[in-house]
Amino acid sequence: MQANSKQILHVWLAGLFLASTRFWQFFFDKTIFFGDNFSLMVPGKLFTITWLRQGILPLWNPLLFAGISWIGDINQSMLYPSTLLFLVFSPATALNMTVLAQVLLTFAGAYFLARRLAFSKTASYLVAILWSCSPQIAGSINNIATLQSLSFLPWIVWAGVAKRHTIRSAIFLGLLVALQLLGGYPQYVLYAVTFSFILSLSWRWETKFIRTWLLAGIIAVGASAIVWLPFLPTLANSTRVVQSLDQAAAGSLSIGELIHVILPTFFYNPIIGIKWGLLWNAQPNIVVYFGWFGLLLLGFSLRNLRRAPLFIRTLWMVAVASLLFAFGDALPWFSFLSKIPLLGASRGASGILQLTAFSGALLIGWSFDQCKPKKSLRWRYVLWSVSVLAVLSGIGWLVMQSGFSPIWHKADQILSGRLSLSPFHTLARDFLLLSNILRSFIITSAVLVASLFFWLQKKYKLLLICIAFDLIFNTAHLFFFAPREIYSIDSTHNEITSLMQAQDLTQYRVLTRNYNTPYTDFGAYWDALAVRQPFSDSYIDAEESNNYSHLQRMRSGATPDWNMVFGVPVINGYTTLLPLDVQERFGAANSAETSINNLPEIAVINEALSEWSVGYYVRDTWFPLYGAMMPEQIVAETENLMLYQLPAQPRFRTAETGFVYVKDLLETPNQIRFVATASETSKMIIADRYDKDWRATVNGHSVKISNHNGMRLLPVEQGTNRVQMWYEPRMFYYGLGISSLTLLVVVIGLFVHRSKP
Repeated sequence: MQANSKQILHVWLAGLFLASTRFWQFFFDKTIFFGDNFSLMVPGKLFTITWLRQGILPLWNPLLFAGISWIGDINQSMLYPSTLLFLVFSPATALNMTVLAQVLLTFAGAYFLARRLAFSKTASYLVAILWSCSPQIAGSINNIATLQSLSFLPWIVWAGVAKRHTIRSAIFLGLLVALQLLGGYPQYVLYAVTFSFILSLSWRWETKFIRTWLLAGIIAVGASAIVWLPFLPTLANSTRVVQSLDQAAAGSLSIGELIHVILPTFFYNPIIGIKWGLLWNAQPNIVVYFGWFGLLLLGFSLRNLRRAPLFIRTLWMVAVASLLFAFGDALPWFSFLSKIPLLGASRGASGILQLTAFSGALLIGWSFDQCKPKKSLRWRYVLWSVSVLAVLSGIGWLVMQSGFSPIWHKADQILSGRLSLSPFHTLARDFLLLSNILRSFIITSAVLVASLFFWLQKKYKLLLICIAFDLIFNTAHLFFFAPREIYSIDSTHNEITSLMQAQDLTQYRVLTRNYNTPYTDFGAYWDALAVRQPFSDSYIDAEESNNYSHLQRMRSGATPDWNMVFGVPVINGYTTLLPLDVQERFGAANSAETSINNLPEIAVINEALSEWSVGYYVRDTWFPLYGAMMPEQIVAETENLMLYQLPAQPRFRTAETGFVYVKDLLETPNQIRFVATASETSKMIIADRYDKDWRATVNGHSVKISNHNGMRLLPVEQGTNRVQMWYEPRMFYYGLGISSLTLLVVVIGLFVHRSKP
């Protein structure tokens, strides 16, 4: 259905209002943090924009693992527009703006898709709310690369179900897919394109269908070549391609987690520090949630499935199939699926629940238009039943607040001490568990009562407000809001800068104990934050939950990837694609299973550290030693950090004597220039990770860089040698050419197409 400019503006304003309401803390000096955003995405963006400000697009990152391909890591989304936000604004502001912009984008996409499917305005807003406030969108916000890619799902489906399969629609579809890939998460592109193709096939078939999709595919592949061409060889040479079946199965849905379709915080509520039941020793998954009113409408859709149009039956097929796939290793054919490229190189089977969530939102929107509310006895019975549930839950909660202890002890007595003697149950734990469950029942049932009432009264705006509140409340446990200072890049507030200011970081690297050792990294911090006392012996108290001072100290100590922001080269770290050779060098002897994102613990006595010029060991003194022995020589210390000296060979050295005099060193991510004075003709070792795309000249003459135990080796002559090395990723430049040519052809095609009468 067509919409005028005023209606379109109203949609965008409504989406902006919803996003701003959901993240109102952004406007009060708060920001979000968790996992990849804090440990990888924001530091990665800051590393990129540091060099962009100097006119350099960083293609290589020399600060992690002795060097990794930066342009090859598609998850960094360097070429996505959000990078410009980090270039202009402070890190916290840029992150907040990215989140708001992507939520707004996906809200509008869901609305306009629903309108294209002939839904009413109210039903379209309902779809937009259910999708943009879904647990899938909420969970993806903790990694902005996944959010950037996932937010394009409704737009790609919108382009796929165009009214007419024309060249123009094919161009839009192809460019949207390319932009989604630039967002940084290839697996979501696969889901979006497949879903769009299936739904468009069921929505409208005409002879130009195949031509449109083929053209869109060519445009998508060509326009995005700049990111996928360098990504594929980087992926092929990473530990992702050799991950075990257990690693591939990480994130598989458990049958018991389906309770979260009704009560999202039943087994897990990090806001109040709860984790129990089947999730006690498992990683929680993001499960779909539509609200109880949405489940009622889903039931209506299923009841009328036989009379429903083909595209509704297709939506049900996608919803069920994707839900089954999410069970991952519980499926008999999962081992086969894990061998398929891209699927096998990614983890998190439950990620496909995005299709369940989006299909469900569309089904609910369709049901809303088909199911006409009547003030019949049946609906009044439902209304009163839910009202009674809300009242009983409220009474139960009030009773708990005033007299839970005697009730618990009486129950323990009746059960012959099974509560007090249980290894899990305690008075404090059970109080929080029941309070959480009853609170959820109170809110969700009360919202359903209000929703049914407004629905029967045909007060649809108030109904939409109730549904939005329901989803916002039941996904709030996925977010922690911290002071903006947690992303501070001011060197005066970062101890690692003060600690390393007098050290030679051109010749020697660092091993950071506060990420290298178990129980000291950001993952351990998140576990301590999300599962607090009385459910664990967590060190996170009320003050930390408010100020996050320890989190800021971890950042100041370069944990885990903040070293990139402060220019400190480390041999360990956190990355999307860990190079195979790095894992083989430092991890094979220390772990039974190949690591995926980071190295296992590296012992200080590991001989490879000296060979790779790791001359410093940084320890955060806040963490206990756990019986570990520290190096003898202390080089420097600050309030929280201690720097030890490690015996190491210099980064620039000769293979024969081990010594070479280096001066006038100039280094950027993409090139290294220096003058080396050698006492004789020999081979020079540069303890940076070898990559076939590095080139070199010595005294103006091209020389070959050889692979010397994973490092770079090049010939030097007796006397003065002017050495220049530069990173030349041919796949990136090929991709740049293909993408540029594709976009040029697209622009010409659009101009010619518009010029035709």
